Amino acid sequence: MRGNREIFSIDEVSEIYLIYLLYKIAESGEFFAFFRSIGKWFIRDAEKREFHEFLSLFGSRIKSARVKTKEDQKDIATVKRIFDANLYIISKHSSATLSRVNRPDQLQPGRQYGNHIYHLLNVTNMSDTRTPNDAPEEILYIYQTAFSSTSPEHQYFNFYRVLEHQLFTSTYAEALKDASEKIGSPDFDPRSISDIDQMLRKALANFSREESDFRVKEGVALGDLIRRYNIPKLLRDRLCRYDDGLVDYFKNNGVEFCEAPTFDLEKEGTSNLPKRIAERVYAVRNSIFHNKILSSNRFSPMRHEDALRPEVLLVRVIAEIIIEDYQPLL
Repeated sequence: MRGNREIFSIDEVSEIYLIYLLYKIAESGEFFAFFRSIGKWFIRDAEKREFHEFLSLFGSRIKSARVKTKEDQKDIATVKRIFDANLYIISKHSSATLSRVNRPDQLQPGRQYGNHIYHLLNVTNMSDTRTPNDAPEEILYIYQTAFSSTSPEHQYFNFYRVLEHQLFTSTYAEALKDASEKIGSPDFDPRSISDIDQMLRKALANFSREESDFRVKEGVALGDLIRRYNIPKLLRDRLCRYDDGLVDYFKNNGVEFCEAPTFDLEKEGTSNLPKRIAERVYAVRNSIFHNKILSSNRFSPMRHEDALRPEVLLVRVIAEIIIEDYQPLL
């Protein structure tokens, strides 16, 4: 993939380097753990197999990545940012978890490194290549982790964590904006205790204090997040890229396993639309996270998985908008 200033490519690993990796894995004592499937197959049929066949299987699970940059982009932080941005694009289009490994001793048993990439690059049309707008690497990794399981419950949990990462900052940004507007208004007197009290009460209305930490009311914070990132305006087109029936689905259908509102994206200017989107996301989140036996709003694995899938796409698209349009606090 070629950007304005860099080229990112994924290549096969040479046999010499694969042999070096085998040596390092054997040195760590994790050889058989790492090769649960390949190693046992190779040992069982060793007399029938050539060593290069084993290397070929090993190499199918590991790929190398190359970032070519301009002279002024060669610091390690810039290279990592370019690398992570391109891995995000690949994960988004392949729905696959890809792990960045910087040293041989970071290879872990049971994980696969890049085995979906070639199918993706050869087959999938990746015309939508928006890169993260300086999003922290932490939320890029959380996003990619969602694809490490086929369970919609697990996927929802991790996509929601991207939203959760930004909940406090969005509500805090709203509080700063409210305070700034109040201070700048002609009817605000900075010498008036009453005016200052009113300003602080409004700015901190959605926060609570626990010991030395501030807590935010999560349902309210979701609405602030959705407004801050202009989700209602962007959501319709982004959802249609995954399934053009989703806009009508969210307009006409609630959620089978919990009480959640519908919302109409054709009326994006409606003032309560961010609130309704937030309420739906939060209701689904609670039904998954808080599975109390006396509650009627409970998600049941297996039974409700089909009903959860559209909600997974909803929270996934919101997570992608946050990553691609990332806004720092200040």
